[in-house]
Amino acid sequence: MRRQIRAELMKICSVRRLWVLAGLAVLAVAGSLAVNLFQAYQMLTDLEIATYSGPVTDEWRQILEAYGPVGQTAEILTSGQGLGIFLVLLLAILTVSDEARFHTASMTYLFQPNRSNVLLAKTAAVSLCAALLCVATTAVNLVGALIFFGNNGFGSAFASGMVWRAVALNLCAYILWAMLGIGIATVIRSQVAAAIIGTLVFMVDSPMAYQTVNSIRWLISGEEGTFPIMAISVAFPRVATEVMASTLSKFQGDPQHWWAGALVLLGYGVTMSLIGLRVTNNRDVLR
Repeated sequence: MRRQIRAELMKICSVRRLWVLAGLAVLAVAGSLAVNLFQAYQMLTDLEIATYSGPVTDEWRQILEAYGPVGQTAEILTSGQGLGIFLVLLLAILTVSDEARFHTASMTYLFQPNRSNVLLAKTAAVSLCAALLCVATTAVNLVGALIFFGNNGFGSAFASGMVWRAVALNLCAYILWAMLGIGIATVIRSQVAAAIIGTLVFMVDSPMAYQTVNSIRWLISGEEGTFPIMAISVAFPRVATEVMASTLSKFQGDPQHWWAGALVLLGYGVTMSLIGLRVTNNRDVLR
């Protein structure tokens, strides 16, 4: 298996696509980090939050955590997550669909007849690339955060468990989106179709998910709802990612917990991987 994983890593690293995606990731992190640093400065200098001394209700506790040092440190350290997981998704899809596009699957299965091992090796290789990308972007964000908090005199929250929980779940999100991409490309042979479907899945973020579920509910019942809409919206992969790596609920009044998003995304990753294994073992190889 280790030899197979090394072979898959060699395939990934030998094409120009990896370095193009890496360059896009650098630009994404730089842009996202700059935006998050600016927003953090605005939040941490907000007089209403900085000087608040009233009763700390559950609502205010969430606000103080999200817009105070804890939330802003987490946001800075996870900068670039959006485009980062999208690039990982594309890398996973292209890694699998290239076998069908260039008719190299027969050679791969000749070297390793066990198709499950081939797919597991691809999953491991892409997951490793995703983890390395996440670690690299986090390191860049950490340097930016240290400079930002050091120069502006704000109290950082690097010792907070919520910050490092967000960082760890961000790493999990990268790996799970890689697994999701592997599953999509395995089920859908066409590289273009798989890339389009993966892009559509990624594009359904919190506002779009809220509007979609709200519209469906209105068509069914003829009236708008609140809590069911918010609860169902986390079933979308992108929303689940945002929830699991955030320190504040995405919808006011709906305390979506990080573990709910983590379970949803884990379910998508594992389910698509199992479906991909079944389809790979039962499908004829294109020559």
